[in-house]
Amino acid sequence: MMKKMGIVQAVKSLLFQDVKSENETKKAAVILRLFAVIMWVYYLVLLSVFLVHGDVLIFEASIPCGLFYLVAFYETYRDRTKLSIGLVNVVTLAWILAIVFTIGWDSGVQHFLFVLMMLVFMTAHGKMEWKIFYAIFLCALRIGLYLYTLGHKPDFVMHQNIAIAFQFLNTIAISGIIIVSLYIYSKDSMEMENKLMVYNDKLKRMASIDPLTSLGNRRNILGYLEKKASEYTDGKISNLSVALGDIDFFKKINDRYGHECGDIVLKQLSVLMQRKLEGKAQVGRWGGEEFLFVFPECNGDEATALLSELLNDIRRMEIVYGQERVSLTMTLGVAEYDFRSGADETIKDADHKLYIGKESGRNRVVF
Repeated sequence: MMKKMGIVQAVKSLLFQDVKSENETKKAAVILRLFAVIMWVYYLVLLSVFLVHGDVLIFEASIPCGLFYLVAFYETYRDRTKLSIGLVNVVTLAWILAIVFTIGWDSGVQHFLFVLMMLVFMTAHGKMEWKIFYAIFLCALRIGLYLYTLGHKPDFVMHQNIAIAFQFLNTIAISGIIIVSLYIYSKDSMEMENKLMVYNDKLKRMASIDPLTSLGNRRNILGYLEKKASEYTDGKISNLSVALGDIDFFKKINDRYGHECGDIVLKQLSVLMQRKLEGKAQVGRWGGEEFLFVFPECNGDEATALLSELLNDIRRMEIVYGQERVSLTMTLGVAEYDFRSGADETIKDADHKLYIGKESGRNRVVF
């Protein structure tokens, strides 16, 4: 079992081996390799069917085609994808023409023209105008072959069993090539799209989250306030309060213990505020040592009560920095939202209450 898995892995590694040249793409090379492998299997099964019925016509056409596909397969490992694309197209076109002219339209090989049309867009790296021109040429060729077969009888009349086998094999081979090619092509695109989505989410988070405290930044908390203000105006919530808080004497902490200690203070305080107010209020870093609190469904008295409890927890909080133990207090100003004044005026009102708290001795909540 392990040996079998090892063989499968070795084949997979061979088929999906990357290209070395910067001017070539792995995706195109892998699609061409898998195309060649599918065509080899297709020819082998087709040969078996024809030989059983004693016909060697297909043998004469398929052997050289299979050899050219082998060359195309090999060239992808030499970083010569363009040559491989050219060989695949020439050989496939030669196969289609040979079979349609000798066996007729009922062989169904003309459907491989659609495969070539798809491959040129997926693997060739040229001007889009040339790709479109080639696709039009293939379409015109298919129409031309159909008109030709209307006026010319095939040189070889197939047995009904061979005709059925031909249709089955063509359908399986063409479907296999299309499925494999689309899978390889879309897999890379989906992976890239997923990477872009993750990257965009990361950028969005970076744009809305304060990197130090992991709280919402000024833009984020202001957006949240505006959203709740709209809900309040529409009658979806009955109360809305705003508070602005400031760490007391934060500059002295930075001057005495250093900015690293100040960062630790901001981080641990943010964790405490988030835990204490979870489900009751949204808190964001307004700037420096200032924080903005938004209390949906809370009037001023209720918001003041919650902040008073928070302030008691902050007073009991001790932040260890080396051998030092740092104590904190905060001053907070609370204002009820007034839709006639708007969010900016409510924040100014809270800031005014904060100023009154500082003038009154700090370490308090003012409403």
